Amino acid sequence: MKLSIRWQLVAIICAVIVISFAALMATVKYVLMDDYVQKLRDNDIQLTYVISRDIHQSLETAFAIERVAAAYPYLLTMPENEQRILLQKLKEGESSYELLAILDMDGNQLARSLGNNANRSTRPWFRRFKETERDVISAPYYSSYTNNLVLTLAHGIYEKGRPIGAIMADMDTTSIQDFINSYNDNSECRVYLLDQEGNSIAQPSGMGEGIFNYRTMERIVPIRDESGNIIQNANGESMVEKQSFTIPSGLIRVMGDATNKNVGSTVYDDDSGNRYICVYRTINLPHVADNWTLILVRPYSSLEGAIDHMIHRAAMGSLLVALFAIVGVIFFSKYITRPLFEIVNMAKRVQTGDLSGEIPNSRGDEIGILVDTINRMVKGLRAIEEKNKEAEAKIRDMAYKDALTGLPNRTHFMIYARDILHKSHRNRRYGAVMFVDVDKFKFVNDTFGHAVGDGLLIGFGKRLVEIIGNKKLVCRFGGDEFVLFLPETSEETVIELAEAIVNKMREPFRISGSEFVISASIGIAHYPKDAATIDELLQLADTALYASKRNGRNQYNIYKKGMTVEQDG
Repeated sequence: MKLSIRWQLVAIICAVIVISFAALMATVKYVLMDDYVQKLRDNDIQLTYVISRDIHQSLETAFAIERVAAAYPYLLTMPENEQRILLQKLKEGESSYELLAILDMDGNQLARSLGNNANRSTRPWFRRFKETERDVISAPYYSSYTNNLVLTLAHGIYEKGRPIGAIMADMDTTSIQDFINSYNDNSECRVYLLDQEGNSIAQPSGMGEGIFNYRTMERIVPIRDESGNIIQNANGESMVEKQSFTIPSGLIRVMGDATNKNVGSTVYDDDSGNRYICVYRTINLPHVADNWTLILVRPYSSLEGAIDHMIHRAAMGSLLVALFAIVGVIFFSKYITRPLFEIVNMAKRVQTGDLSGEIPNSRGDEIGILVDTINRMVKGLRAIEEKNKEAEAKIRDMAYKDALTGLPNRTHFMIYARDILHKSHRNRRYGAVMFVDVDKFKFVNDTFGHAVGDGLLIGFGKRLVEIIGNKKLVCRFGGDEFVLFLPETSEETVIELAEAIVNKMREPFRISGSEFVISASIGIAHYPKDAATIDELLQLADTALYASKRNGRNQYNIYKKGMTVEQDG
């Protein structure tokens, strides 16, 4: 049977005299205490970095979804039902969203994902957005819609660099609070998340309801009725009252020092003389000038208790000579601190983005619990990273694809075409841009309905892809306009493709059991012969397209010098 560490140490240091034993234990405690505290402090600094990075990434993802919506063409002028459908789809992509809304610069909600439209011009976050013309994240407040504690993320809708409206999203803070509480290690570790004004975004559980402000030492508490619902005033806002609260003066000083600093650590004593180690870090928020502060508090007594426990076990090996006692304690201290080095190394790997692997652990004491906590944290971060990658893929798909046909949209076209034209100009290559319009589409759409019109556009796009193949770019610009980008294609081949498109589009389209006969009009511009930039090529191709439509449609025209939209081509 293998002896425990306690009995192995008893066998090693059983001959040590009482005086040398006491001196040895005092020395070892002094050395181990400083080493242990420093290692744990370094680990807490790394831990705050991991927590801060995850919070920043969560807000970045939330803003990214708003950014996609803000870039949606004609967002402010869309019918309200279409705006609402778009907001509902975006809400499905972010579980922490409580609701989303589109606002004009007067604070009027044009559409929202849930509930009735309202005016938000008096809200502090909207006034700040309008004054600064920059994205904002509000202070926490109680939602008048769901009674939950929320943050409002406002992202501007810009035109020529000036805001013409905003996308707002009320973000439920419950997920942030749950995330912060997951790091409160058996009540030994307490984590606070404060905004720039000192308001609590998240804090240790057990402090009661309310929004705590650690600068004014007041908390905002909602006023509830007998059923537990928050009472609202005449303007539909949640009614609250202010109450004072107290915390140790040392913690007040730490929170004041931590605000607007990068990263650091300190200690403080409470009114009873208990000492605490604090680590803090500033979280720079994405797209806004504000920042939050993350504070991690750990009682010094838990460290002393752990060290005393280690020394007690090491002392059982001090019954031999002093030399064996010192050697035994040195090896024992290495055994104790080895997991901490592994934790720090793991934290450094996490800092560089490496979330693979885990720390081996066979211990059942406090260090073993800490190792298990770190392993669970890394596993959770891996899951979050995978979820973020999926969300980014969805966002890219929404940003660069046409929702109806699945073809690349105008944004994709402009990025792709500018890159190809840059390379073509450098390598002196040639190609063409082709504008293709669906003749009589408005008649079909108005006469037979949007479902038939949508089916016609989808079928039209598929035929274009079948004709020119996957090596060329087919895009839908909107409505019944399609644009083809044909790099490294000779003029003869361009003409062959145009004739093939005109002929192919005369064939009937079968939609919902009925056949529809239409035609296609085409305008063509070549590069670098006609123009060298994509904007000029699109303009010239559109001029040629207009000539095709003026000459009776169902044909193609190639841009010629001097051709204008008033000419017949």
